[in-house]
Amino acid sequence: MAHRFVERQVSDLEPPKKHYLPVLDGLRAVAIIAVLLFHATYGRLTGGLLGVDLFFVLSGYLITRLLLQEFEETGGIRIGFFYARRGLRLYPALLCTVLLTGLFWRLPSVSRSTSYLKASMAALFYFGNFVRQDIGALGHTWSLAIEEQFYLFWPFLLFFLIRKTGARGLLTVCIMLVASSSLLRAVLYIGMPDSSLDLYAFTPTRIDSLFLGAIGGVLSQKSVQIVRFQQLARRFRIPELSMLALLVLFCTAKYPSTWLFVWGYTAVAIICLFLIMSAVALSDRTLLRRLLSDRRVVWVGRRSYGLYLYHYPIFAIFETFRHVGSAVNAVFISIVRVVTTFLIAELSYRYIELPWLRKKERFRVSEKLL
Repeated sequence: MAHRFVERQVSDLEPPKKHYLPVLDGLRAVAIIAVLLFHATYGRLTGGLLGVDLFFVLSGYLITRLLLQEFEETGGIRIGFFYARRGLRLYPALLCTVLLTGLFWRLPSVSRSTSYLKASMAALFYFGNFVRQDIGALGHTWSLAIEEQFYLFWPFLLFFLIRKTGARGLLTVCIMLVASSSLLRAVLYIGMPDSSLDLYAFTPTRIDSLFLGAIGGVLSQKSVQIVRFQQLARRFRIPELSMLALLVLFCTAKYPSTWLFVWGYTAVAIICLFLIMSAVALSDRTLLRRLLSDRRVVWVGRRSYGLYLYHYPIFAIFETFRHVGSAVNAVFISIVRVVTTFLIAELSYRYIELPWLRKKERFRVSEKLL
């Protein structure tokens, strides 16, 4: 009896593997489903947009972990390879989204009287976060723009800091940047209530989520911290409480809200970080990890990028058939939009994204994480 108890304790403290982790795709599925439900219910799932924040934290976590793993294995970071992998992952589906949207640009619900050239350039060159209200059905690319702007400088800064200051210095800088971004957002929101500055999509005021993910990426490379976190997670039920808190926020948080801009987005990102780290760190026997690693959930997560890209223009296209005031019509249109989005995303993943994803191996210098 005691022997089995010890075996269970040791198994629960297994360090996370460095190869592909299905649970992370499970978390991507949670994020994209929240976003889809927000738009499919016309905002009735009020906090569904916070799925974007989960994407941000996941991105910061994975990219940082990947870069640090490469540094540990090779003593350097092939930044050119990094950007090549990012381009192969992101651009094929993005280009298809822009072209698909262009086919229906004459529809008022798609263009919203905006220039297609301006909208497509904003999406393809990642400055959509600065003009998201002016680029019609490509306005959702604001979140991709923030991530890409993060990628532009983070590999360089990470490499410099890890060489000069080590992991401790890297963590310190990340914490300072999280605090600075959060404080800047609160100060601008309170001090400039009538400003035309779009704080929701302004990189300096939203990048705290990415740096919180980076903190998790740094900690994931330290075995001592991993074991300690596993112990705390098991004792205080951190994964279950984090998931519950996030689901409650998906259903109740409203945009725009003062608390979100003052401290809420940072708090949401911290919850996402706890969820990611605990889901990765705990053993496969835990219920939450089993659910997130379920093949059906993982299937959605692996297509989450395409689902995010295609859903917004597809939703806008079908809005043409919407009859205002008819609940039956709204439900029918929403079902058609979601089904069409999944169909297009699956075709994109199978015939467009996967062939290019296979080419990423030419630029791989460390073990697969993404």
